Amino acid sequence: MKTINGKIYIFSAGGCGTRIFYDWVKKYYNRINNQSRVHHDIPPKKLGVNDRVIYLFGTPEDSILSFYKKDADAGKFIKEHCQNLKIPFVNLNIDDYIEKGDDLFGLRFHFNKYNSLNNIMLVNYNYLWENLDVICDYLNLSEVKSTFPTKKERRDIKIQHDKKGLSAIYVDFNKIIDKIKIIKK
Repeated sequence: MKTINGKIYIFSAGGCGTRIFYDWVKKYYNRINNQSRVHHDIPPKKLGVNDRVIYLFGTPEDSILSFYKKDADAGKFIKEHCQNLKIPFVNLNIDDYIEKGDDLFGLRFHFNKYNSLNNIMLVNYNYLWENLDVICDYLNLSEVKSTFPTKKERRDIKIQHDKKGLSAIYVDFNKIIDKIKIIKK
């Protein structure tokens, strides 16, 4: 078991590899914050000097398609997401969500809250694997980098109709996040 002099926090708004990343880090650290996989509406108020905070994000289209691809569990996941972010329950199918034309899941707002923190590493899911050296160094896990799960193509990407509709909602947000591969603040 690895140690650092602080805690490790892993946050996201969901749908961007948080479970994979959290489960991998958890194998090596016993001081990972157990609540960090919950999609919190606000960042922790107090962070120790030695704490490590990772915020995972991806394109909002892929995240939302991931929410809906959970089949029978989609409603449960969406309900928990809305509760954790303290936003109204989004009780819509994907077509109705697209028709509403708004960021009802609060992905941009959530991203902006975490992006305003200092002492945080922002990691774009699309560039996670190519930045493992930097991420592992930040977490003191360089020697176990080879145990990180291999990248699998996202199955939800194939839903081009839905993705195109979602892209129209998130065009401005995508302009911001497309510029970010990884940032350590």
